[in-house]
Amino acid sequence: MVPTQIVAPVSSGKKDSMILYIGICIGLGIWCIYDGYINSSFIARHHNEQGRPDSTLLINRVGGPVLLLAGAGLVGWLYRLKGKAVIATADALIVNQTLQIPYQAIQKIDKTHFQDRGYFLLTYTGPQGTRTIRVDQRDYDNLGPILERLIGAMG
Repeated sequence: MVPTQIVAPVSSGKKDSMILYIGICIGLGIWCIYDGYINSSFIARHHNEQGRPDSTLLINRVGGPVLLLAGAGLVGWLYRLKGKAVIATADALIVNQTLQIPYQAIQKIDKTHFQDRGYFLLTYTGPQGTRTIRVDQRDYDNLGPILERLIGAMG
C-alpha cells in the first residue's frame, strides 16, 4: 500500500542544536547578570582606582541581558520551525506550507549530491518563472522517501 503523503519534518538535529544554543545563551546570560549585578565580591574586584567598573564588569552588565534576549529570540525561531515540513502528496510537493509545486511543474531533479552531501536541487516552473530550490537533509529528516516519490512522479 502506497501512503497518500510522505512527510519530512524539520531535522531533529536542527531542533536539538537550537535547544542547546538556547540553553547556552540563557545560562551564560544568568551567569553574567549574577556577576555583574548581584555578586558583590566580583563587583568589588572589578573596579579601577577611580571607582569605575572595568571592562570585565561592563561586559557582564551589558552581555547578560543581551544573551537573555538572544535566547528569547532563539526560542521564537524554534517556535517558527514548529510547522515547517516538506510533504509529498499524491499530486504535489508542499514546502513549509507556503510553496506548493505540482509534479507537472517540475522540470528537473538533480540528485547528484544526495548520497554524499545530503541535498537535491529541484527545478520547477512557477508563477514567477523557472526557479530552483535546494532541499537539504540538514534541514529536513526523511528526505529519501520524498525523493523517491518525486522521481516516481516524474516518470
